[in-house]
Amino acid sequence: MARKKRITLILIIFSTLLLAGPGAVDIANAEPISSSIPTDIERQSVPSTLSSSDSIDDGPAQESVEWNLGWNSFDGNWFYVDSVNPVSLHSGWLYTSGTWYWLDPSTHAMATGLHEFNGSAYWFNSSGAMATGWVRDGGSWYYAGEGGALASGWLHLGSNWFWLDPETHAMATGMLGLGDNAFWLDPSNGGAMALGWVRDGGSWYYAGEGGALARGPISVGGVPYCFDIETGAMLTGYQTDAQGVRRYFGSCGPLNGWGLVDGSWYWFADGIASTGWIRTGGSWYWLDPEAGGAMATGLHVCNGAAYWFNASGAMATGWVLDGGTWYYATGSGALASGWLNLNGTWYWLDPSTYVMATGVQTIGSCEYIFNSSGKMMANCWSNGDGSWMYHSSSSGAIDLKGIMTDSGIQLIDDGGNVRTGWIESQGSRYYCSANGVILTGWQQIAGSWYYFNSDGRMATGWLNDGGNWFWLDFSSGTMKTGWLSLGGTWYYLDAARGGVMLSNGWYWIGSTDYKFSPSGAMVGAWVDVPCYSQYPELPTGCESVALTNLLNYYGFGLGKTIVADYYLPKGSNGNFVTAFDGNPRRSSGGLMGCVAPAITIAGNNFLRAAGSGKQAKDVSFSSISSIKNRLTCGQPVEMWNTEWGSWPGGRYAARWYNGHSYGLWGGNHAVVLKGYDDEQGIVYLSDSINGNVTRNAQVFFGTWQQMDSQAVVIE
Repeated sequence: MARKKRITLILIIFSTLLLAGPGAVDIANAEPISSSIPTDIERQSVPSTLSSSDSIDDGPAQESVEWNLGWNSFDGNWFYVDSVNPVSLHSGWLYTSGTWYWLDPSTHAMATGLHEFNGSAYWFNSSGAMATGWVRDGGSWYYAGEGGALASGWLHLGSNWFWLDPETHAMATGMLGLGDNAFWLDPSNGGAMALGWVRDGGSWYYAGEGGALARGPISVGGVPYCFDIETGAMLTGYQTDAQGVRRYFGSCGPLNGWGLVDGSWYWFADGIASTGWIRTGGSWYWLDPEAGGAMATGLHVCNGAAYWFNASGAMATGWVLDGGTWYYATGSGALASGWLNLNGTWYWLDPSTYVMATGVQTIGSCEYIFNSSGKMMANCWSNGDGSWMYHSSSSGAIDLKGIMTDSGIQLIDDGGNVRTGWIESQGSRYYCSANGVILTGWQQIAGSWYYFNSDGRMATGWLNDGGNWFWLDFSSGTMKTGWLSLGGTWYYLDAARGGVMLSNGWYWIGSTDYKFSPSGAMVGAWVDVPCYSQYPELPTGCESVALTNLLNYYGFGLGKTIVADYYLPKGSNGNFVTAFDGNPRRSSGGLMGCVAPAITIAGNNFLRAAGSGKQAKDVSFSSISSIKNRLTCGQPVEMWNTEWGSWPGGRYAARWYNGHSYGLWGGNHAVVLKGYDDEQGIVYLSDSINGNVTRNAQVFFGTWQQMDSQAVVIE
């Protein structure tokens, strides 16, 4: 029973497709399903061993044939058995499994393809099922009505009309002449009769409401057209209607958009040529009203303004080159005239011709010079006619004139005289030799060095020459040497090197070693402070030994115990501020330490005894930048930190003095800050315990500030 259901399903699907119309299925090209003719029982094949003399009801021979009820195949044909005893083969119409079949009464064989009987034509598919709906056979379409009879003549289906030949029943396509009328049966629409515009063989036609093709003049959508009286083809070229409106018709009807007529381009709307401005395809075009709407090319004046149109008619914007002449079309397309600034560059376009200027031009009361690309020259010399040279100021106006000589540009005044010495013009300074030649490069004038650019202008500010940097005074232009401070940054211009800015490393200047970055900024300083060890004589004498190292930097040549033994005040009872509480030669017997006021007193005690004009100064509580500035000026600083160079232990003693709180901290230790390097983030110390050491600058200064910012200098 499984096969029976499959066969029945196939025929139902096939019948459904046949009813869908000519655009839905191609029966002739469908896959044959003759092996699946539906029946209530399975088909049985009949062996081909029958004798031709044997027959049943004039049907096929029956010798040795086992007939079964229903469908049987024999000798390439299908038969339907109504009974097997006796055997009776069906003829005429047969309805089974929801489908109609025709079994030829003369042969009892099942019919396929096109058949005519009882005055009507029918079509049966390869499985014998009678078709309904659209059928395709051998490249032709047919339509079988609900009863299966093939239609002929006009057929109305849905909203479409079709024509089926009365003799062949085949559906017609293309041009159809019926009586005095012609119709177009559209092949692209399944043969449906066309309404509206029709194109065939390069000609246009128009089918009215009844489908008949128009003849003569007719209005379509309010637009008049003209069709050939005999063929119905739409006429082309210019046509003027009864109202005097002139339209142009092309091979596709009234032109819309661009059309080439007699060598000129026009823009048509329903065949009428437009005039004036039109924008299409992202470009603007001018359709000249005086030329009947012909598209303009080249230079044209439109509504009082000049425009330029390329060969395709598109309005230009930006620079335009026409026959060796340059123009500039603004964003609106109008050609610029007069002064024009583009990205900081000035141009002059002649107000009468719109042509971009080159060479020397008189504009207003000034002369200007423009190079070959039209750029106005400024702050430079330019070649003029012959040997004449012209210098343009920052405004572009020519302010100097000269003659090119073998020695350079010889400056000439308006009276034709040679100019010498200092010349000032438009905010710039020049210097001419005795024969009037403008000097360039390095020049020594009256004992000072100056630099003149290639155009002769005196340079100021930073100057890079040959990879070296120099500083030229803003007001005078003289080259500077020595220290220079700009924006809070120090630079050094080395006179010994011709004023070159020092950079990229350490340089010894005076009594101090300075470090300069690649940009020339001073980023480090170092002074050569001696470094005595406090051991073994002064186990707790770091403060006095640091002062000794500081004094010896200034050339006093002290032994390391002199300050501790003779100049350092000593006390007890907790006074560590103005005296050393204990004895620096011992490791116990008091607080065993002191702070900045006591060291300041000790320093001044020694300096007075030595008859020196210097003095010790307590600079505690200073900012880090001021401490570094002292070192930059060659002044080392005694500062309080820890023995291990990082954060201290607890504050084990405190005392107020002169409005400040001073304390002794765990690890209390005095050192001399003798250098720093901002690029590496380090400081250099003379440390009486650890020797000459470096420390992390951030940690060192942070520890110093935590330990009450104690500091002493000699000045």
